[in-house]
This record gives sequence, C-alpha cells and structure tokens, in this order.
Amino acid sequence: MEINTQPLESLLNLREQQALPGKKESVPVQAFEKVFNEQLSQNETRTNEIAGADAMQTALLSQLKLEKSGAVAGDMEQDALMAAFEQASGVLNQWDEYARILGGASSDASLRDAWSALEGLDSNIANLRANPLAGSNAALDGLINELEVMAAAEKFKFNRGDYLG
Repeated sequence: MEINTQPLESLLNLREQQALPGKKESVPVQAFEKVFNEQLSQNETRTNEIAGADAMQTALLSQLKLEKSGAVAGDMEQDALMAAFEQASGVLNQWDEYARILGGASSDASLRDAWSALEGLDSNIANLRANPLAGSNAALDGLINELEVMAAAEKFKFNRGDYLG
C-alpha cells in the first residue's frame, strides 16, 4: 500500500508560513477543506468500486426497463426481462462470492475453490449470452461484455500465478 504524504506536507508548509511574524491567519481553513475534500473523493472512489456490483444490478434493471418503456412490452417480454435480470444478478452475486473466496474470508477456502467459482462464472456468463434479450438490448450486451472481459482477465491472472503467494 502506498501512503500519499503530499497532503500532510502541504499542511505542514502552511503551519510554517503561519508561524512567521507579520503573517496573519490566511488560508488554513481553505487548505484543510481542500485536503479533506481530496481525501473524501479518494474514499468515495474506493467505496464506489466496492459497491459497484450492487450499483450494476440496480442500473441493469433500470436500463433494461427504460429500453423497453418506449414500446408496449407484453407479458412475454416482461418475463424475458425479469429472467435476464435474475441471471445477471446471479452472475454478479457469484462475482461477490469469488472475491470473498480470493480474499480468504473463510478459513476453508482454497485456490481450487476459487478456480471452480471462476469456471462457474464463465458458464453462467455464457448462459447469459444465450438469453433472448442479448443482442437486442444494449445495456445487457454491455454488461455481458464487461463480465466476459473480467472473467477472461481473472483466468489469465490465475494461470499466470498471481494468486499463489
């Protein structure tokens, strides 16, 4: 983990400038707010990455519904929409499980378990690609493409040995 000392150094420089005689309190509050906001934005980025799977599920459902809202969607289309959402939601939940296994959250998890979870993800992504809405729904196609790329990258990293040590 890399520690960024730039905000701390800037605060120390401000403190030294304030200690000089003839200088009035100038910008300490604004400098603190700037550093604080930078740190908040970095933390928000990390939080958004972690919460990405939940956000993807919500965004997927809303985009799928929005694309069908222009036309009158029949019961069969609505059922296909919900089936696609359920499949996509299940795949995203499997990604969470895969991340948990890799993170070593459970003591009995091993690399074999992670590989089998990754293989299961790959087959479920292929099933999602076979969904009738795939190819006709841009939001679903985008999600499937992202999931396929992520799975291929994970397999490559696994085969390369990134998770051995």
